Amino acid sequence: MSRASCEFSQKVKQEAKRRYYENNPGSELVNLEVHHKVSIKAGRQLGIPKHILKSQENAIALPDYEHEEYHRNEPTLEEYAIIAQGLLGITQIELDLL
Repeated sequence: MSRASCEFSQKVKQEAKRRYYENNPGSELVNLEVHHKVSIKAGRQLGIPKHILKSQENAIALPDYEHEEYHRNEPTLEEYAIIAQGLLGITQIELDLL
């Protein structure tokens, strides 16, 4: 599974940004990055199919500064597994760490 095959479509990115602006009135000038809630790297390790990794449910728009901070404090693989189960409705992840 290549990284490029797991990237979001323009439609998914636009929808994530629309939701952010809708939930944060007055922030239309904030520059946003669309982020994977469960990263591609973690998704590969957890065996999550690429259609789920690039889905709208796995997309979140974050202001640039929050996106950078998130990557500095990236979740552990165990935390990604919990995020995947909770946010994406994945019920079975074969991971010995849980």
